[in-house]
Amino acid sequence: MNLGDFHQLVSQDVKRGNSLDSVIPLRVAMAAMFLERNYSMLYMRQPIEITLNPADANPRFIDLEQDVKSIGYLRYMDSDGNYQRLSRVSPLDIAQLVEGPPGGFWFSGRSAIILDKTPDDAYVLEGEGKFYTNWPSDLSARPWLVTRAADLLLAQTMIYIGNHLRDLQIVQQYRGMRDESLKTVMLSEEESEYDGMDAQISYASKYQD
Repeated sequence: MNLGDFHQLVSQDVKRGNSLDSVIPLRVAMAAMFLERNYSMLYMRQPIEITLNPADANPRFIDLEQDVKSIGYLRYMDSDGNYQRLSRVSPLDIAQLVEGPPGGFWFSGRSAIILDKTPDDAYVLEGEGKFYTNWPSDLSARPWLVTRAADLLLAQTMIYIGNHLRDLQIVQQYRGMRDESLKTVMLSEEESEYDGMDAQISYASKYQD
């Protein structure tokens, strides 16, 4: 299923002919934004790899070129072959600007970060972040929410359309479907993230001698 097919699916559920053709694409995008704001799904995770250039006009400023929800980790390998992880810090904690290997970063807006030090070498930062989708307008596009969670996206879209039509029956009907679909999606996400990992179970008694 592509985005165009999904718009047709929504239209079939609305049962209003072509009267909402201009409304449906925006409500679909709003539904996707709602789900990504409130739930972090695995498809939102993307690798980060950036080579710092000390010769840049502002080498501390890193444009990630996409709105980021969170950054799981950032690190680089030092000259001894050891990974050095960057911590998230507050710019108010930086007393002076010095050159050297970066040790921390903070967000600048939603799509950029700033390093705590001016890099003195071409460090290669690697890591992982959760990024918001730049929702496509191309009807042949196949975003993950359409191809793997169409029921969830449909339900949230119909809630927005119900509000647009001031039809509380539609809102109530699809709210239940949204909640049930969300449960299955999150269970699948949990399985994908943890299945195959070694489980460590502690059997220590809460009563200590």
